Amino acid sequence: MANRGAALEELLEWQHARYAAFGVALIHKLPTDWHVTRKVVGGWAAFPARKSLVDYVGLLLDGTGRHIAVEAKETAGDRWPFTSLPEHQREYLDAVWRAGGVAGIVLRWARHGVLWALPWAELAEWLRRGDRAVRYRADRDHAVRGADYLAVLVR
Repeated sequence: MANRGAALEELLEWQHARYAAFGVALIHKLPTDWHVTRKVVGGWAAFPARKSLVDYVGLLLDGTGRHIAVEAKETAGDRWPFTSLPEHQREYLDAVWRAGGVAGIVLRWARHGVLWALPWAELAEWLRRGDRAVRYRADRDHAVRGADYLAVLVR
């Protein structure tokens, strides 16, 4: 099976290089450790060795040095269920936000070719209210121009 998030990951890596080049932020992908179980036709069978914190971490270069924690998600539909964000990732994003850092989700709506940034403070409120998902809509508050998701998360 192809890596569904490869295009999003490539876009974010490009944006992170721009952030570094312009002195905005240093952001890096956290590697996922894999446990290989056996050889199968066409490759290997493997599973993550442990739960990953989030996809990307870094720091702002604006003089504050605030920590950045971002999880990248993608959906082919018109809704993104909050069950797609595991509890351990919720806890980490919440801890970063409570410590004064920048935390959130970068969400690609594949069907619409649109990228959103969801600040953790807002997402945490939706979760607290008992919301189960976010639905796609034309939305200027969360829409990302180009790939500059920090412009939405750092407001």
